[in-house]
Amino acid sequence: MSPEQLQNQKFKLESSLHELRSRLVISRGGELDRVQAAYDHYNRSDSSHAQLITDKDLDFQLSEIEIEKLNQVELALLRIQSNTYGLCLTCHKLIALERLIAMPEARLCISCESIEHQP
Repeated sequence: MSPEQLQNQKFKLESSLHELRSRLVISRGGELDRVQAAYDHYNRSDSSHAQLITDKDLDFQLSEIEIEKLNQVELALLRIQSNTYGLCLTCHKLIALERLIAMPEARLCISCESIEHQP
């Protein structure tokens, strides 16, 4: 990977980090106190109890997904700092540039990723 390509990946990761952090702040009530935001969100008179539970479960699932993505982005930025970005964490071979462009936070090559997700 050329220095320009690495710089571009770093920029994409930093942008993604900022966006994810912003979305998490908003999903957790933004400037409002979390308790007040939860009260406002779940105290709607137009929603059934079942819908409120579904909304709450979905909010938690989305937050968990976003937190995991945030962690992966932060780890990728650390790999850039330690000059290990682009190396598969399992086999230590280079991750294909096309994969890194599509998914800058990728930590595994395609082969190791497919092995990890086998039943």
